[in-house]
Amino acid sequence: MKLCLSKEQYKLFEEVKTVAALIAPDIPVIIEIITAPVPTTTFLYGGDAIKSTTNATKPFTMGVCGYHNGYDAIVTCGHTFTTANQAIYKWGASNSFASVAASSYPLLYNNVSGDYAVAHITNSNYWTTEMSRTNHSGGFSAINGSATATSGQTVFRYGCVSYGAATVSLVNQPITYGSTTVNGLTIALPTMSSYGAQDGDSGGPYTFSYLNENCWCGIQSGGANPVNGIYQVMAF
Repeated sequence: MKLCLSKEQYKLFEEVKTVAALIAPDIPVIIEIITAPVPTTTFLYGGDAIKSTTNATKPFTMGVCGYHNGYDAIVTCGHTFTTANQAIYKWGASNSFASVAASSYPLLYNNVSGDYAVAHITNSNYWTTEMSRTNHSGGFSAINGSATATSGQTVFRYGCVSYGAATVSLVNQPITYGSTTVNGLTIALPTMSSYGAQDGDSGGPYTFSYLNENCWCGIQSGGANPVNGIYQVMAF
């Protein structure tokens, strides 16, 4: 009888040998160390680059992970993901991982409230996490809850293109994009001009420290007053 064990199981060598000897005392037992197969799993983090089609030429940004109607889910910008059952892909991937379940930004209607889409995870190879990216060098931070940012609050914005700190200037504002007015948005100004949002950051998370916890407070919607492609006024 030949037993193949991973390295973690090798510590059970004596126990396995004893049991095998009791079951088949006349058959030699060979213990072989092998590399255990690793399942193909992609973890999802707030701030991941995503796309709306397989051949998209520019990314958008995922907000945070959570639950919706009993499903593992993510939230991102509604102005891109507007259609029920619309597929969402990780940037660089050919298989979708989520499907839009709800969107607050139907382009055929005006005076919508908020700019977000909720998508259910549809691919079992993708696992949600409570983590959000903090820089483009692999940094992460846990999201411990949600809270509402107030005027004067310093917040941190992360997008797959750019990231940085901002200061909330106005809350619960109506913002008009073309012919569509989105109600209930918060306006923030970057603390440095280079920290402003750029195209591709839409959907990315905003967080701030509240009662010593890192709390999520919104997702990137849009921007105004660009300087060299960097928005100096942002809405979330």
